[in-house]
Amino acid sequence: PSAVLGAEAVKDARSVAPNTFVLQANDAVAAARWAAELSRNPDVLVACPVRRKSVRMDSAYARKPNDRYYPFQASLEFRGFAGERLGAGLNVRAAWPIASGEGVTVGISDIGVEIDHPDLRTRGADGLHYNFATDTSDGNPLLIPSSSYAHGTGVAGLILAERDNLEGIVGVAPDSKFASWVTFVDSGGTLVSDEILMEIYQRSADVVGVQNYSWGHMTKGQEGLTMLEDMGIENAHRLGRGGLGVVIVRSCGNGRQQGANVNDDGYPSDPRVIAVAGTDGAGRVSESSEPGASLLVAAPANDPIGRGVFTTDLTGVNGADQITRIAPDEGREDYFYFSGTSGAAA
Repeated sequence: PSAVLGAEAVKDARSVAPNTFVLQANDAVAAARWAAELSRNPDVLVACPVRRKSVRMDSAYARKPNDRYYPFQASLEFRGFAGERLGAGLNVRAAWPIASGEGVTVGISDIGVEIDHPDLRTRGADGLHYNFATDTSDGNPLLIPSSSYAHGTGVAGLILAERDNLEGIVGVAPDSKFASWVTFVDSGGTLVSDEILMEIYQRSADVVGVQNYSWGHMTKGQEGLTMLEDMGIENAHRLGRGGLGVVIVRSCGNGRQQGANVNDDGYPSDPRVIAVAGTDGAGRVSESSEPGASLLVAAPANDPIGRGVFTTDLTGVNGADQITRIAPDEGREDYFYFSGTSGAAA
């Protein structure tokens, strides 16, 4: 029967079972009030508003890629043959049906990326590579036997190595593109000037939506941004991506054993950037990853036995792995284990 609570009417909308009724109120607030009133009646067992729940679609799970060394990438998927979880991995195959980087360009500010690496040659963004140390449009590093010059190529592979090309590995965002921005003058850690860094931060900010910086200050002391650096980051943060802001990702640093703290480094502790800590194969903090209040997220920096994360190296004997292989493992020297929070950020 219809009834009135104050000025709010409720009527019998439908009977769904013996002694079970759905009543119709004027609005949601009235429904809540009627539920409270009826629940106090000794003849009513239960009274509550009709509710609408939030659920999610069970999205597709991407098939395993055919990349030759994908089984080495425990950082992406650390599971056994039966699908059982063996340790901490990113579970990227659950993410790929939703987002795999398509339409995104990542600026990799580093010592250079080998543009024509077999796993990277299709991922470069035309016209966006630049060497800020030499003022040229060449984003490649020096191709000399040196693990230092392999750093940027290792970062790039973790981000976007091509998927399903029967080559080495696959990146976490394999459908994205990259711009190689050479930011170092030499392999000893000498950066370009802060004036040039200002330009790098705001470079192509409506095209390059994500920037990766797998480097930070060398000292344990407190060191902040210069005025020019701060201006460049602010412009990227406030004006990039049509006003949405560029997503700037930084490694937290590898100074844990020396007592360093990420809060003291003005690069990763800046609130306009995302600082990333490193984890080991069990999902715990890696031995080098710096602590600090500016950390919110972490990602793999080592595999289950502490070798780092497997990624692209400079080709041939130019990079970190300088051992030439023969069949059936030829080309293995084009990949290596890359340790530290540089890999976690990527």
